[in-house]
Amino acid sequence: MKLLRCYACPNEKGIPGFDFAADDRVCPNCKIDGKNPRFEQFIVTREVVHFDAPVDHPVLKYEMGVGFAACNDKISIATSNNVRFSGDPRAVNCPHCRETDVYKKVEAELDTRGVIPERDTVVKSATTGGGIKFAPSEEK
Repeated sequence: MKLLRCYACPNEKGIPGFDFAADDRVCPNCKIDGKNPRFEQFIVTREVVHFDAPVDHPVLKYEMGVGFAACNDKISIATSNNVRFSGDPRAVNCPHCRETDVYKKVEAELDTRGVIPERDTVVKSATTGGGIKFAPSEEK
């Protein structure tokens, strides 16, 4: 099945762009056939975005993605061409990734404003004053 969007139909917020999954490019609401050249601009294929779940590695000391789709560990960032990944659950549209426990856990971490808790790496300064200390240049 493909992920598709019909721009002739509104979504749940009333904005044009009803999302659906189907084998054929025919909207289940308005029945517009995207294979018809007169209407092909209304039915577009969406890119599938998989969920790259965060991992907390004790040696690395920071969180990063595991590098595999949550729905299928054979889909890898390193080896898959033209496959999209995101660690932000709001950007994920793969229906299989959205069904996983890890996706639901990270999605539940979103606060009321819809912001993912910050997971930035903390870089500690090597100097006591908090600035960056540069070594003098050896060039003459």
